[in-house]
Amino acid sequence: GSPLREAIFLSGAMLVALAIGPLEAGQRALVARVAADDRIAEQFGYYVSATKAVAALGPLLAGLSIATTGNLRLSLAIALVLLAVALAATLVGTAKGSL
Repeated sequence: GSPLREAIFLSGAMLVALAIGPLEAGQRALVARVAADDRIAEQFGYYVSATKAVAALGPLLAGLSIATTGNLRLSLAIALVLLAVALAATLVGTAKGSL
């Protein structure tokens, strides 16, 4: 690719990398805040399991979609769907007080 495209990509990657640490800290703080005191370890277990599952499922689905269709936009759509599901689950869990 062109040097400009590479610079844009690397800049975006650096911004994401800078945001990941605070984002994870915020997620853990949210779990600690909304989980019932007697179930906090269980809720953290769910949190860790869900993040590991999505970390494996996202790239797998994106790779399969690219391999079968050759469409990079479809893989981005899959990532957006996974993010929307995670957001919805967080909002529902927070509303119920049982994240």
